[in-house]
Amino acid sequence: MSLELMKTKYEDKLTFIGNVDATTVLPHGTAEKIRKQVFECLRIGAPGGGFILASDHSIHEGVKSINAKTMFEIARKYRRYPFA
Repeated sequence: MSLELMKTKYEDKLTFIGNVDATTVLPHGTAEKIRKQVFECLRIGAPGGGFILASDHSIHEGVKSINAKTMFEIARKYRRYPFA
């Protein structure tokens, strides 16, 4: 599901959670790919509130712990909007 489409369509009527890809990016991605996807999710979801950053469904056993940690560290760094 497109976070951008849903955020545009429902604005402040819903709270969105997730959207960091747990199929390819979290299990197999580099730190840079994870950073880009987290930043993109925050860029789209954060304005106006109503967004909780998380994986798209779960952090399953195929996700390396270092990759999950990277996602959380990047989210912590950019948790305030607007971010640089």
